[in-house]
Amino acid sequence: MMLAQRQPKPSPRPARELPLPPTLSIVVPARDEEHRIGSLLLQVARFLESRADSAEVIVVDDGSRDATAAVAEGHAELFDALRVVRLTEPTGKGAALRTGWLAARGALVLTTDAGMPTPLTAIAQLEPSLRRGCDIVIGARARSSTGRTVGTRLARLVSRGFAMIAATLVPTGIRDTQTGFKLLRGPIARELARLAEVDGRAFDVEILALGRQLGMRIGEVEVPARARRKPTWRELVQAPHTIADLLRIRRRMTRQRTARALDHGALRGA
Repeated sequence: MMLAQRQPKPSPRPARELPLPPTLSIVVPARDEEHRIGSLLLQVARFLESRADSAEVIVVDDGSRDATAAVAEGHAELFDALRVVRLTEPTGKGAALRTGWLAARGALVLTTDAGMPTPLTAIAQLEPSLRRGCDIVIGARARSSTGRTVGTRLARLVSRGFAMIAATLVPTGIRDTQTGFKLLRGPIARELARLAEVDGRAFDVEILALGRQLGMRIGEVEVPARARRKPTWRELVQAPHTIADLLRIRRRMTRQRTARALDHGALRGA
């Protein structure tokens, strides 16, 4: 576990449920992350100490086979409100995020991956877009953040390949659909979570497509990020399923556009 660090730890706080909805909900989906979740939560606690607004942290344990949930719960004293939601079976990134967004009570919802490739302080680069009227702001990983190792070149290749397929099947106008760093208005996050159907990695594309279809304003801001890690065997094995989900999203969006066009035509003819 990554609890033993020489970095100064945040001051302990009594774990309690916030009496009023917090300003910010931070949602972290995690599966088999016992070796990283402790370090991540320490970083989250230090970040929240620098902010004056109220916040809650929600870790969604996506059916982990290790001690991810127990390690996360062991950090409860660092937060005003920390909730660990346990899913009994691995369901996928989409299902984990949907669960976390529905549980979030904040006026704003920030999501980040367990590896935290983007520092939480980058939220300051996303917030101005919300103030200008956006409903969803995507923290697009800087193009220069990819490294030159074999692993990062492979990650870049896989990422670009997925982006091309996703843009062809489900155009969203967003370059980095798969970034885990997103900031949404709370009501928007909860509405999208109720409407979304995809459990896997294509969930990120689905919520953007739904947002576009519903007329939500979506912004994309480049943020710093560590070099992409090489794809895991799980991601590669699930690639055909992810493409199938993209096709499913495409069919759903087409049906809904057709239904709206027919309704509009019926109203004009009435």
